[in-house]
Amino acid sequence: MRRLGLVAAIVVLALLVVGGYTASASAVIYGDLDGGRQALVAAQKSMTRPLAPAIRLSFGALPPSSRSPRSISTMPASAPPPTRC
Repeated sequence: MRRLGLVAAIVVLALLVVGGYTASASAVIYGDLDGGRQALVAAQKSMTRPLAPAIRLSFGALPPSSRSPRSISTMPASAPPPTRC
């Protein structure tokens, strides 16, 4: 019986140690996740700011052909056909 009490005490002590470690590790991880969330929100806010007027005007002044990639149908007839490698 004495041995059973010793084993039970060791198991309870081990569970307390594991529970304490888990609680402290989860607090650290939660803090890291909260810091990452705050960084993500700040990055999203910085991406939603409107562009400066000078930058918007420079893109608006480009002809339509330079804003979109050229397709085969817009190539002049004198251009050689595309080759495959």
